Amino acid sequence: MNKDKTGKKKLSNITRIFILLFLFFIFSILVFGACIIDQIKTDSLKSINERAAYNYRFFNDNKEFVFNKLNIPDTGTYYITGEEQADYYLVYKNEFIDNDVSFSKDKNGVTGYWAIKVADNNVCEAWWSSHKLSEDELVPYDFKKQKHKLKLINGFRDDSIIGYYKARK
Repeated sequence: MNKDKTGKKKLSNITRIFILLFLFFIFSILVFGACIIDQIKTDSLKSINERAAYNYRFFNDNKEFVFNKLNIPDTGTYYITGEEQADYYLVYKNEFIDNDVSFSKDKNGVTGYWAIKVADNNVCEAWWSSHKLSEDELVPYDFKKQKHKLKLINGFRDDSIIGYYKARK
């Protein structure tokens, strides 16, 4: 190293370039990591929300059969809840049915819990979660707020995240 006029050691140009390249490399890794983490969160939430959309489609596509079996009135707003497995739906007893109602023969293990909102004989919203849903959790969820709630420490599989789907008008 060379000394300047004041006697202090001076960094060579090569050393300065090396330090700048090293700092740029570290900064690039941090930015790339942040982008990857953001994409993982987005993909995880899309998967959770797609589970809610799948439940919406099941009940909407089979509406006539399901609504008749569940005795759901043609008017009014109602929440129906239950649990699921791959091709299995169990509807919990509610104000319209005295016992749980199954829409499949086999039940091996619960993979999630669902809820739908029925308004005037139409399925309009659906939720999915890895825990039983309470009525106070059956509210609209904003994607940005869901994303903010996901934590890196939990591997983006936070049990408190609730998938949400609202029918488009």
